[in-house]
Amino acid sequence: MYPEVEQYLAAVKAAEDKYEEAAKQAPRHDYDMSEDDCARCAFLNPIRAARDVATEAAMGQLAQASDPLVRWIAENCQSYPSAARTVLEALPASMAELNDLAADEGWCGTWEDFVRKAEYAGVLPSADAEVSA
Repeated sequence: MYPEVEQYLAAVKAAEDKYEEAAKQAPRHDYDMSEDDCARCAFLNPIRAARDVATEAAMGQLAQASDPLVRWIAENCQSYPSAARTVLEALPASMAELNDLAADEGWCGTWEDFVRKAEYAGVLPSADAEVSA
């Protein structure tokens, strides 16, 4: 795994752990109240926002990565953070391995769209070569 990706994953995990710990301490959700009036939501919304900011900042750091595919993912896949994380965790990998991963995850049209864009940007590994570490 690339060092930049390890740092990203650690930052995301730390932000998620902090949110999960806070969620354990939050008041119970009152389903009879609107989100604006719910004490749980009021408690968790700023923590959720901080988690999201930390996750976005970590993704921003990946834009400085040495590997072109990692940089491309950081710059183009913010709308799919879970899928981006799955691909980043798999790197370095060959294109065949990435396609197998996409099939296993059930990504079809969206994956093909991203592959076309990444291919056009010239950041994809060849079909049988491993991405350089």
